[in-house]
Amino acid sequence: MTRRIIRVGSGDERRRSRVTAALVIGGLLLASALSGVDLVSGLDDLLEAATPAATPEAEVPAAETAAAATTDADGLVAATVTWVSDGDTLRVELNGATTHVRLLGIDTPESVAYDASQNSDQGRQAARHTEGLVHAGDTVWLQAGEVDHDRYGRILRWVWLQEPSDPGDEGEVRSKMLDAIILRDGYAKTFWLEGRYKDLFERLESEAKASGAGLWATGEDWGRSDG
Repeated sequence: MTRRIIRVGSGDERRRSRVTAALVIGGLLLASALSGVDLVSGLDDLLEAATPAATPEAEVPAAETAAAATTDADGLVAATVTWVSDGDTLRVELNGATTHVRLLGIDTPESVAYDASQNSDQGRQAARHTEGLVHAGDTVWLQAGEVDHDRYGRILRWVWLQEPSDPGDEGEVRSKMLDAIILRDGYAKTFWLEGRYKDLFERLESEAKASGAGLWATGEDWGRSDG
């Protein structure tokens, strides 16, 4: 996924430019009327020059934006949540850009798929649950895994609601990592399992299913999307 940034002059700058142009043009019109000499044949060029133009910058892939962000000793980088897209996807402000983050290790049912037939009440329940855990304006800490981004251009991350003192501590993962909490509460299944949290995430799903937590309360094995 890429984003295009368009910068234009500020409102004050544009207003000042318009006022200046109006004064100059008014003077030219008056001088033309008094002298009988055409002084305004270049009026269009003057108007164009007096108005700051929008200047497009290079498109910046989300993965490059994330790669440029500074991480701490544990490989964590702070970001600000701007939107909860659905049960397993967020938008965050990272390194000066809005970036889509797909939670690693879990998958929730669909709630906002372009193909409406894929959306379900279970997906809406999962989205509401995630919305209750993290909100716009919250600071979260992103931790990269072995794969940086998916086919949709979203970066793949474990997302911490609180900065952990030890990312490898099971208790901290269970209580502070958003991906693990959603799985623990029964609103997701394991997905894209890899690396250091694989065994723990498998146990979290088994525990949620056995206890009938969240979407497991019906006793049914609810479906999985393609991510």
